[in-house]
Amino acid sequence: MAAEPGGVYRFERGGRTVNTFVIEYDPIGANAHFYILSSNGVCVGINDSEELKIYENEHGLFNLEGQHDKIFRFLQENFDGESEVAVEIKSSKAGIEAREADFRRFTEATKRFNKNSEMKVTLKISQSISERSHFIDRYQTPSTGATPGEGAPSKPQEKVTESCSKPVCHVPAGPISAKPSPPLKKKIAVVGKIKSGKTNLITGMVEFLNSSYILDQCSMQYVDKKNNTEWYEVKGIDLEKASIEYTKKAIDTLIASGVSSVLYCLHSMLGKIEDAERDLIVEIQRNHPDVRVFAVITACIDEERSHEFANTVSLSTKQTKVFTVLAKEMPTKAGYVEPRGLAEMASVLFGEL
Repeated sequence: MAAEPGGVYRFERGGRTVNTFVIEYDPIGANAHFYILSSNGVCVGINDSEELKIYENEHGLFNLEGQHDKIFRFLQENFDGESEVAVEIKSSKAGIEAREADFRRFTEATKRFNKNSEMKVTLKISQSISERSHFIDRYQTPSTGATPGEGAPSKPQEKVTESCSKPVCHVPAGPISAKPSPPLKKKIAVVGKIKSGKTNLITGMVEFLNSSYILDQCSMQYVDKKNNTEWYEVKGIDLEKASIEYTKKAIDTLIASGVSSVLYCLHSMLGKIEDAERDLIVEIQRNHPDVRVFAVITACIDEERSHEFANTVSLSTKQTKVFTVLAKEMPTKAGYVEPRGLAEMASVLFGEL
Protein backbone atom coordinates (compact mmCIF):
# COMPACT_ATOMS: atom_id res chain seq x y z
CA MET A 1 0.00 0.00 0.00
CA ALA A 2 1.23 3.44 -0.84
CA ALA A 3 -0.07 6.71 0.56
CA GLU A 4 0.26 9.26 -2.20
CA PRO A 5 0.76 12.98 -1.57
CA GLY A 6 -2.32 14.67 -0.18
CA GLY A 7 -3.31 11.63 1.85
CA VAL A 8 -4.60 9.58 -1.09
CA TYR A 9 -4.72 5.87 -0.27
CA ARG A 10 -3.93 3.36 -3.00
CA PHE A 11 -3.86 -0.43 -3.06
CA GLU A 12 -2.50 -2.08 -6.18
CA ARG A 13 -3.43 -5.52 -7.47
CA GLY A 14 -2.30 -6.44 -10.95
CA GLY A 15 -2.22 -2.79 -11.95
CA ARG A 16 -5.79 -2.24 -10.70
CA THR A 17 -6.56 -0.08 -7.68
CA VAL A 18 -8.74 -1.86 -5.12
CA ASN A 19 -10.18 -0.06 -2.09
CA THR A 20 -12.65 -0.70 0.67
CA PHE A 21 -13.22 2.08 3.14
CA VAL A 22 -14.26 0.43 6.41
CA ILE A 23 -16.13 2.13 9.25
CA GLU A 24 -16.23 0.20 12.53
CA TYR A 25 -19.27 1.85 14.08
CA ASP A 26 -20.74 1.71 17.58
CA PRO A 27 -24.00 3.65 17.10
CA ILE A 28 -25.07 3.27 20.71
CA GLY A 29 -21.86 4.76 22.06
CA ALA A 30 -21.51 7.13 19.05
CA ASN A 31 -17.94 5.93 18.40
CA ALA A 32 -16.15 5.03 15.17
CA HIS A 33 -12.85 3.79 13.77
CA PHE A 34 -11.85 4.14 10.11
CA TYR A 35 -9.42 2.28 7.89
CA ILE A 36 -8.82 1.32 4.28
CA LEU A 37 -8.73 -2.39 3.44
CA SER A 38 -7.30 -4.04 0.33
CA SER A 39 -8.61 -7.25 -1.23
CA ASN A 40 -5.61 -9.21 0.09
CA GLY A 41 -6.25 -8.13 3.69
CA VAL A 42 -3.77 -5.27 4.07
CA CYS A 43 -5.27 -2.33 5.89
CA VAL A 44 -4.18 1.03 7.20
CA GLY A 45 -5.74 3.65 9.43
CA ILE A 46 -6.58 7.10 8.12
CA ASN A 47 -4.05 9.92 8.49
CA ASP A 48 -4.08 12.16 11.55
CA SER A 49 -4.74 15.15 9.30
CA GLU A 50 -8.05 13.77 8.03
CA GLU A 51 -11.26 15.54 9.02
CA LEU A 52 -12.78 12.26 10.22
CA LYS A 53 -9.91 11.61 12.65
CA ILE A 54 -11.55 13.68 15.37
CA TYR A 55 -14.25 11.02 15.74
CA GLU A 56 -11.62 8.42 16.62
CA ASN A 57 -9.91 10.72 19.10
CA GLU A 58 -13.05 12.14 20.71
CA HIS A 59 -15.57 9.50 21.75
CA GLY A 60 -19.34 9.94 21.72
CA LEU A 61 -19.50 12.35 18.75
CA PHE A 62 -20.06 10.20 15.66
CA ASN A 63 -23.21 9.17 13.85
CA LEU A 64 -23.67 8.18 10.22
CA GLU A 65 -26.50 10.58 9.49
CA GLY A 66 -24.72 13.60 10.93
CA GLN A 67 -21.32 12.95 9.34
CA HIS A 68 -22.21 11.54 5.92
CA ASP A 69 -21.03 14.71 4.14
CA LYS A 70 -17.58 14.31 5.72
CA ILE A 71 -17.45 10.64 4.73
CA PHE A 72 -18.25 11.39 1.10
CA ARG A 73 -15.81 14.30 1.08
CA PHE A 74 -13.08 11.97 2.40
CA LEU A 75 -13.79 9.54 -0.45
CA GLN A 76 -13.73 12.26 -3.10
CA GLU A 77 -10.52 13.80 -1.81
CA ASN A 78 -8.62 10.56 -1.28
CA PHE A 79 -9.91 8.36 -4.11
CA ASP A 80 -10.16 10.98 -6.83
CA GLY A 81 -10.15 9.42 -10.28
CA GLU A 82 -11.64 6.09 -9.20
CA SER A 83 -15.03 5.28 -10.65
CA GLU A 84 -16.10 3.06 -7.76
CA VAL A 85 -15.20 2.83 -4.08
CA ALA A 86 -16.53 0.20 -1.70
CA VAL A 87 -17.68 1.29 1.76
CA GLU A 88 -18.33 -1.27 4.47
CA ILE A 89 -19.91 -0.37 7.79
CA LYS A 90 -19.35 -2.93 10.52
CA SER A 91 -21.58 -2.83 13.59
CA SER A 92 -23.15 -5.11 16.15
CA LYS A 93 -26.63 -6.55 15.78
CA ALA A 94 -27.75 -4.58 18.83
CA GLY A 95 -26.36 -1.36 17.38
CA ILE A 96 -27.93 -1.87 13.97
CA GLU A 97 -31.34 -2.65 15.38
CA ALA A 98 -31.23 0.16 17.94
CA ARG A 99 -30.29 2.78 15.35
CA GLU A 100 -32.18 1.57 12.29
CA ALA A 101 -33.07 5.08 11.12
CA ASP A 102 -29.41 6.14 11.21
CA PHE A 103 -28.42 3.31 8.83
CA ARG A 104 -31.46 3.87 6.61
CA ARG A 105 -30.77 7.58 6.17
CA PHE A 106 -27.11 6.96 5.42
CA THR A 107 -28.15 4.45 2.77
CA GLU A 108 -30.48 7.05 1.26
CA ALA A 109 -27.70 9.65 1.36
CA THR A 110 -25.39 7.20 -0.45
CA LYS A 111 -27.94 6.72 -3.21
CA ARG A 112 -28.23 10.49 -3.64
CA PHE A 113 -24.44 10.80 -3.73
CA ASN A 114 -24.23 8.12 -6.43
CA LYS A 115 -26.87 9.92 -8.46
CA ASN A 116 -25.02 13.24 -8.38
CA SER A 117 -21.37 12.14 -8.48
CA GLU A 118 -19.12 10.51 -11.06
CA MET A 119 -17.72 8.33 -8.28
CA LYS A 120 -20.04 5.51 -7.25
CA VAL A 121 -20.09 4.16 -3.72
CA THR A 122 -20.95 0.49 -3.19
CA LEU A 123 -22.30 0.25 0.34
CA LYS A 124 -22.27 -2.86 2.52
CA ILE A 125 -23.51 -3.00 6.09
CA SER A 126 -22.28 -6.06 7.96
CA GLN A 127 -22.63 -7.51 11.41
CA SER A 128 -19.49 -7.80 13.51
CA ILE A 129 -20.81 -10.68 15.61
CA SER A 130 -21.38 -14.21 14.38
CA GLU A 131 -25.18 -14.28 14.28
CA ARG A 132 -26.44 -12.32 11.27
CA SER A 133 -29.70 -10.43 11.32
CA HIS A 134 -32.24 -10.27 8.51
CA PHE A 135 -32.22 -6.54 9.11
CA ILE A 136 -28.80 -6.12 7.50
CA ASP A 137 -29.87 -7.42 4.10
CA ARG A 138 -32.36 -4.58 3.76
CA TYR A 139 -29.52 -2.07 3.62
CA GLN A 140 -27.17 -3.55 1.03
CA THR A 141 -26.56 -1.35 -2.02
CA PRO A 142 -24.60 -3.61 -4.42
CA SER A 143 -23.01 -2.22 -7.57
CA THR A 144 -25.83 -3.73 -9.62
CA GLY A 145 -27.87 -0.74 -8.56
CA ALA A 146 -30.32 -2.70 -6.43
CA THR A 147 -32.06 -0.73 -3.75
CA PRO A 148 -32.22 -1.85 -0.12
CA GLY A 149 -34.30 -4.97 0.13
CA GLU A 150 -33.78 -5.81 -3.56
CA GLY A 151 -30.11 -6.81 -3.56
CA ALA A 152 -28.59 -10.20 -4.14
CA PRO A 153 -28.01 -12.46 -1.12
CA SER A 154 -25.34 -11.02 1.12
CA LYS A 155 -21.90 -12.55 1.25
CA PRO A 156 -20.47 -14.05 4.43
CA GLN A 157 -18.83 -11.58 6.77
CA GLU A 158 -15.23 -10.89 5.78
CA LYS A 159 -12.85 -11.02 8.69
CA VAL A 160 -10.49 -8.07 9.11
CA THR A 161 -6.93 -9.29 9.19
CA GLU A 162 -4.61 -8.55 12.07
CA SER A 163 -2.35 -6.52 9.80
CA CYS A 164 -4.37 -3.38 10.63
CA SER A 165 -2.17 -0.79 12.23
CA LYS A 166 -4.64 0.00 15.02
CA PRO A 167 -7.26 -1.99 16.92
CA VAL A 168 -10.80 -1.31 15.78
CA CYS A 169 -13.68 -0.20 17.99
CA HIS A 170 -16.06 -3.06 18.72
CA VAL A 171 -19.27 -3.19 20.67
CA PRO A 172 -18.70 -6.10 23.07
CA ALA A 173 -20.24 -9.24 21.59
CA GLY A 174 -22.62 -11.21 23.72
CA PRO A 175 -26.24 -12.17 24.18
CA ILE A 176 -28.70 -9.60 22.93
CA SER A 177 -30.96 -8.41 25.72
CA ALA A 178 -34.69 -8.81 25.24
CA LYS A 179 -35.18 -5.38 26.79
CA PRO A 180 -36.55 -2.91 24.21
CA SER A 181 -33.92 -0.59 22.79
CA PRO A 182 -34.20 3.09 23.71
CA PRO A 183 -35.55 5.37 20.98
CA LEU A 184 -33.02 6.85 18.59
CA LYS A 185 -31.64 10.07 20.05
CA LYS A 186 -33.07 13.09 18.32
CA LYS A 187 -31.25 16.39 18.15
CA ILE A 188 -33.33 19.39 17.14
CA ALA A 189 -32.15 22.97 16.59
CA VAL A 190 -34.57 25.86 17.10
CA VAL A 191 -33.73 29.10 15.31
CA GLY A 192 -35.37 32.48 14.84
CA LYS A 193 -35.25 36.18 15.57
CA ILE A 194 -35.14 37.54 19.11
CA LYS A 195 -38.53 37.01 20.81
CA SER A 196 -39.81 34.71 18.07
CA GLY A 197 -41.06 32.11 20.56
CA LYS A 198 -38.15 29.67 20.56
CA THR A 199 -38.03 29.04 24.31
CA ASN A 200 -41.79 28.61 24.63
CA LEU A 201 -41.79 26.21 21.69
CA ILE A 202 -39.15 23.95 23.27
CA THR A 203 -40.55 23.95 26.80
CA GLY A 204 -44.12 23.66 25.54
CA MET A 205 -43.25 20.64 23.41
CA VAL A 206 -41.46 18.94 26.30
CA GLU A 207 -44.52 19.51 28.50
CA PHE A 208 -46.80 18.20 25.74
CA LEU A 209 -44.71 15.02 25.70
CA ASN A 210 -45.28 14.64 29.47
CA SER A 211 -41.61 15.02 30.18
CA SER A 212 -39.12 17.42 31.74
CA TYR A 213 -35.76 18.81 30.74
CA ILE A 214 -32.34 19.74 32.05
CA LEU A 215 -31.11 23.09 30.74
CA ASP A 216 -27.46 23.88 30.14
CA GLN A 217 -27.61 27.66 30.07
CA CYS A 218 -24.13 27.99 28.58
CA SER A 219 -25.01 26.06 25.43
CA MET A 220 -28.81 26.53 25.66
CA GLN A 221 -29.23 22.79 25.37
CA TYR A 222 -32.44 21.29 26.72
CA VAL A 223 -32.04 17.58 27.48
CA ASP A 224 -35.23 15.51 27.59
CA LYS A 225 -34.00 12.16 28.92
CA LYS A 226 -37.40 10.46 28.86
CA ASN A 227 -37.76 10.93 25.11
CA ASN A 228 -34.00 10.77 24.38
CA THR A 229 -34.12 14.21 22.79
CA GLU A 230 -31.77 17.17 22.83
CA TRP A 231 -33.11 20.59 21.88
CA TYR A 232 -30.69 23.39 20.98
CA GLU A 233 -31.90 26.99 21.15
CA VAL A 234 -29.74 29.07 18.82
CA LYS A 235 -29.08 32.67 19.87
CA GLY A 236 -31.75 35.03 18.54
CA ILE A 237 -31.10 36.65 15.18
CA ASP A 238 -31.17 40.46 14.84
CA LEU A 239 -30.86 40.35 11.01
CA GLU A 240 -27.49 42.11 10.98
CA LYS A 241 -24.99 40.41 8.66
CA ALA A 242 -22.74 39.32 11.54
CA SER A 243 -25.71 37.80 13.35
CA ILE A 244 -26.82 35.88 10.27
CA GLU A 245 -23.30 34.55 9.71
CA TYR A 246 -23.06 33.50 13.36
CA THR A 247 -26.35 31.63 13.03
CA LYS A 248 -25.22 29.85 9.85
CA LYS A 249 -22.03 28.66 11.55
CA ALA A 250 -23.94 27.60 14.66
CA ILE A 251 -26.36 25.55 12.56
CA ASP A 252 -23.53 23.95 10.56
CA THR A 253 -21.81 22.97 13.81
CA LEU A 254 -24.99 21.53 15.31
CA ILE A 255 -25.75 19.53 12.17
CA ALA A 256 -22.21 18.16 12.18
CA SER A 257 -22.83 16.97 15.75
CA GLY A 258 -25.98 15.08 14.75
CA VAL A 259 -28.86 17.57 14.60
CA SER A 260 -31.35 16.14 12.12
CA SER A 261 -34.17 18.70 12.29
CA VAL A 262 -34.13 22.52 12.25
CA LEU A 263 -37.16 24.56 13.29
CA TYR A 264 -37.26 28.22 12.24
CA CYS A 265 -39.63 30.26 14.42
CA LEU A 266 -41.71 33.22 13.21
CA HIS A 267 -44.01 35.10 15.59
CA SER A 268 -47.59 35.20 14.31
CA MET A 269 -48.13 38.79 15.49
CA LEU A 270 -45.52 40.07 13.03
CA GLY A 271 -47.27 38.43 10.09
CA LYS A 272 -44.28 38.64 7.76
CA ILE A 273 -41.01 36.92 6.96
CA GLU A 274 -37.94 39.05 6.30
CA ASP A 275 -35.89 38.47 3.16
CA ALA A 276 -32.89 37.48 5.29
CA GLU A 277 -34.99 34.88 7.10
CA ARG A 278 -36.34 33.48 3.85
CA ASP A 279 -32.82 33.25 2.42
CA LEU A 280 -31.52 31.58 5.57
CA ILE A 281 -34.20 28.87 5.50
CA VAL A 282 -33.57 28.16 1.81
CA GLU A 283 -29.79 28.09 2.34
CA ILE A 284 -30.04 25.58 5.18
CA GLN A 285 -32.15 23.33 2.97
CA ARG A 286 -29.71 23.67 0.06
CA ASN A 287 -26.56 23.09 2.11
CA HIS A 288 -28.00 20.25 4.19
CA PRO A 289 -30.45 18.31 2.01
CA ASP A 290 -30.63 15.41 4.47
CA VAL A 291 -31.69 17.62 7.37
CA ARG A 292 -35.38 18.26 7.84
CA VAL A 293 -36.09 22.01 7.91
CA PHE A 294 -39.44 23.37 9.09
CA ALA A 295 -40.90 26.80 9.75
CA VAL A 296 -43.02 27.28 12.86
CA ILE A 297 -45.53 30.11 13.26
CA THR A 298 -45.62 30.65 17.03
CA ALA A 299 -48.20 32.23 19.35
CA CYS A 300 -51.05 31.38 16.98
CA ILE A 301 -54.35 32.63 18.40
CA ASP A 302 -56.10 33.75 15.24
CA GLU A 303 -56.16 30.51 13.24
CA GLU A 304 -57.26 32.05 9.94
CA ARG A 305 -54.56 34.72 10.02
CA SER A 306 -51.95 32.18 11.13
CA HIS A 307 -52.73 29.82 8.25
CA GLU A 308 -52.54 32.68 5.73
CA PHE A 309 -49.12 33.59 7.15
CA ALA A 310 -48.07 29.93 6.99
CA ASN A 311 -49.02 29.72 3.29
CA THR A 312 -46.99 32.86 2.56
CA VAL A 313 -43.95 31.44 4.35
CA SER A 314 -44.20 28.09 2.59
CA LEU A 315 -44.48 29.66 -0.87
CA SER A 316 -41.55 32.01 -0.28
CA THR A 317 -39.24 29.25 0.99
CA LYS A 318 -39.72 26.67 -1.77
CA GLN A 319 -42.61 24.78 -0.17
CA THR A 320 -41.12 24.41 3.31
CA LYS A 321 -43.51 22.61 5.64
CA VAL A 322 -44.93 25.09 8.16
CA PHE A 323 -46.49 24.35 11.55
CA THR A 324 -48.90 26.75 13.24
CA VAL A 325 -48.51 26.43 16.99
CA LEU A 326 -49.54 27.90 20.31
CA ALA A 327 -47.06 26.21 22.63
CA LYS A 328 -48.29 27.66 25.93
CA GLU A 329 -51.68 28.63 27.31
CA MET A 330 -52.23 32.32 26.51
CA PRO A 331 -54.56 34.82 28.22
CA THR A 332 -56.78 36.98 25.98
CA LYS A 333 -59.67 39.37 26.59
CA ALA A 334 -62.05 36.51 25.81
CA GLY A 335 -60.29 34.15 28.25
CA TYR A 336 -57.45 31.66 28.09
CA VAL A 337 -56.58 29.97 24.79
CA GLU A 338 -55.34 26.41 25.16
CA PRO A 339 -52.13 25.20 23.44
CA ARG A 340 -52.66 23.92 19.92
CA GLY A 341 -50.69 22.49 17.00
CA LEU A 342 -48.18 20.55 19.11
CA ALA A 343 -49.67 17.14 18.34
CA GLU A 344 -49.12 17.54 14.58
CA MET A 345 -45.58 18.79 15.05
CA ALA A 346 -44.76 15.97 17.48
CA SER A 347 -46.06 13.33 15.06
CA VAL A 348 -43.79 14.67 12.30
CA LEU A 349 -40.71 15.10 14.49
CA PHE A 350 -40.99 11.95 16.55
CA GLY A 351 -43.48 9.59 14.93
CA GLU A 352 -44.61 7.11 17.57
CA LEU A 353 -43.03 7.78 20.95
